[in-house]
Amino acid sequence: TMLAGVQYPNTINLTLHLGKAFDITYVRLKFHTSRPESFAIYKRTREDGPWVPYQYYSGSCEKTYHKPSRGFVKSWEDEQQAVCTDEFSDISPLTGGNVAFSTLEGRPSAYNFDNSPVLQEWVTATDIRVSLNRLNTFGDEVFNDPKVLKSYYYAISDFAVGGRCKCNGHASECVKNEYGKLACHCKHNTFGVDCEKCLPFYNDRPWRRATAESANECLRCNCNGRSQECYFDSELYRSTGHGGHCTGCFGNTGGPNCERCRENFYRLGSEESCLPCNCSPVGSLSTQCDNYGRCSCKLGVMGDKCDRCQPGFHSLTEAGCRHCSCNPAGSIDECNVESGRCTCKDNVEG
Repeated sequence: TMLAGVQYPNTINLTLHLGKAFDITYVRLKFHTSRPESFAIYKRTREDGPWVPYQYYSGSCEKTYHKPSRGFVKSWEDEQQAVCTDEFSDISPLTGGNVAFSTLEGRPSAYNFDNSPVLQEWVTATDIRVSLNRLNTFGDEVFNDPKVLKSYYYAISDFAVGGRCKCNGHASECVKNEYGKLACHCKHNTFGVDCEKCLPFYNDRPWRRATAESANECLRCNCNGRSQECYFDSELYRSTGHGGHCTGCFGNTGGPNCERCRENFYRLGSEESCLPCNCSPVGSLSTQCDNYGRCSCKLGVMGDKCDRCQPGFHSLTEAGCRHCSCNPAGSIDECNVESGRCTCKDNVEG
């Protein structure tokens, strides 16, 4: 398509809205007129974000853009910086001149792109803008003849952007969602506009971008069939290699994998439901019972739930049960477990 701009000396901006984030491979321009003396490519990484320089082209890099004229980034420099080159700023050819910008060319980490978050961010764009700043005018601006200068104009016959939907390697296509906007058709148990998150209940390891070596799919949490909710727990992942921490465990279970009974519950087998211990708060040493539902009793207390006194003891209290003090010579039996009174033999009292 022929894109005719305004005449000298004005700047013109051409903006391409992509509809969602893309991993940009190249931007290519074909000029119907001679190529501009100075122009720049900008990008936005989100639709409401600032315009960030992508590449500068100028026969006067230092003067126009305050950049040295070189087409590469040095190994110790910021790989997200735009560079300036005078390679495409000659007035020839007078028509049909091409400009091709490769987003990764001259970037030291390009060979290791899958492991370079810096360059992954660098190639990301939702919008591309070409800003045509100054025409090549054969030096006619020196004479400042308005009629001559108005004969110069910008004209682009082709504006192409190459790239792929930014799906972080977890989709092979983009489709329109229910709101009519482009979104990745996510795989590997991921979701989000850019497949940037794990699906609910698939948080057993951290989300990772897919690479040529591994799909890095999100893994299902192991909740032993006792929950449908989990979150990624980084501490748990570091200690066990599994980061899925289950929540909302049912059947009175708990633990990162709903693998054990909640406090004060027990079960006879791993597949059984957890039952309440129901230990007596008065007669037991702890409200937690053993795997058979038996509680630990205080002195003189008995029963699976520690709820009654042993023979020879009476009056269950917070301190346990008290020893009966019956005189064996004068009493028939142990004392009453409630009152502690002894049953005396005939003709014996006290």
